Amino acid sequence: KLFGKIVAVNDGDNVRVFHTPGGYWAGWGWLRSTPRVKGEPRVTNRSIHVRLCGIDAPEASHFGQPGQWGAQQAIQELRRLALGRRCYIQVYSIDQYGRAVGRVKVCGPMRLIGKPSSFYDLSAQMLRSGWALIYEGKDIEYANRKELYKRMEAKAKKQKKGIWSKSRFETPAAYKSKH
Repeated sequence: KLFGKIVAVNDGDNVRVFHTPGGYWAGWGWLRSTPRVKGEPRVTNRSIHVRLCGIDAPEASHFGQPGQWGAQQAIQELRRLALGRRCYIQVYSIDQYGRAVGRVKVCGPMRLIGKPSSFYDLSAQMLRSGWALIYEGKDIEYANRKELYKRMEAKAKKQKKGIWSKSRFETPAAYKSKH
């Protein structure tokens, strides 16, 4: 597992993490400083690009191509859930773009002394909010949570949350093949 702080959200399904070996208990955030600003050399040179396992989100604009409907909302939701928070990552593989693919668990808001902070799975939260769908492709890692992810996606779809609020939503895979 890797410990870190989420310092940037690039898309609705990937983040950049500043690695903090040993996590909070090794002094990161209270004895040792962690970066606060995206673009700071310490962030871009020493952060790890991580793709959230098991999900796909609407495609943001890349390489002069227009963004997909819902991409900005998905990015905003992931920023709300993750940006600036401590996390740990179970890395499963490296994808074709050199990103670590893993399950990212984020520390929730700090609680009173003596009560541990809860951790939540970012992939699950994005599915629950309706701003992501299950990634269907070959060699996909779901962190042994595919059935749970399917239920979360189905519930968001039934409640017409996020991308499911639009009557006809084009999957990110279909969108990429067109553009």
